Amino acid sequence: MYAIKSQTLKIWTVLETIISVVGLIVILILSALFS
Repeated sequence: MYAIKSQTLKIWTVLETIISVVGLIVILILSALFS
């Protein structure tokens, strides 16, 4: 049970990191386009 939980937690951490990086890139592109 704990192994599955830590695995899921690790996957979520990676996903959140990817989402934040992608979000930052999108914001940078949008601000570059609109400025």
